[in-house]
Amino acid sequence: MSKLRGYGYQNQDLTITKTFDIKEEIRIQLRADIFNLWNWHHFGTRFDTSINSPGFGTTWGASDPRFIQLGAKFVF
Repeated sequence: MSKLRGYGYQNQDLTITKTFDIKEEIRIQLRADIFNLWNWHHFGTRFDTSINSPGFGTTWGASDPRFIQLGAKFVF
């Protein structure tokens, strides 16, 4: 069993919205959602700790990259 610890976890998401009036009772809302804003990578906590292994010190897996989601909504 390994005594190594994984990296700290950081995550920041951002949502930006803007609403525009088209007519008296009709509006459109534009929205941008950004997940993992700074594109920080979080590597897996499983390490190869066998000194005789050619992959010594390597880790498996990483977190998702930055995702951006755009949307529009009509409100009436």
